[in-house]
Amino acid sequence: MPERPYFNLIIQNQKLAVFFASDKLFIKKGFNKDYITYSMDNTLYEGAIKGSISKDRKLKQLAKFIRYGDVCFETMDVKRVMQPFIKKV
Repeated sequence: MPERPYFNLIIQNQKLAVFFASDKLFIKKGFNKDYITYSMDNTLYEGAIKGSISKDRKLKQLAKFIRYGDVCFETMDVKRVMQPFIKKV
């Protein structure tokens, strides 16, 4: 379990909240000003596509959960927003 299991993610201009809990990853619409924010709409996203995601611990965990774990999307819209990232990891 990460020490800070929550963070915000911006992807395709959508603001999402990511939660790690009970060996599952939950992704829902929303934003919390107290959480660290990652933007996948800039070079970070390009880096993830090119495989340099391992340089960032949170994004590495996100990729690992998407590959091997349970991922729960709040809605189908959230899943669609995450598709470009999911396809690359």
